[in-house]
Amino acid sequence: MICRKTLNCTSLIFMIRERRRLEIADGLQTFSQRQLSNRQQVERLNRAD
Repeated sequence: MICRKTLNCTSLIFMIRERRRLEIADGLQTFSQRQLSNRQQVERLNRAD
């Protein structure tokens, strides 16, 4: 990505904001996956009883 001097600051802010948004989305995805695996473990334990 090539930035001109005048756009440098705004594009940097945009990139940081975009990266943060992606990190949040990524975190939510891993969180929901973790909840799924926890639910599967609980089901397995219930079946074992």
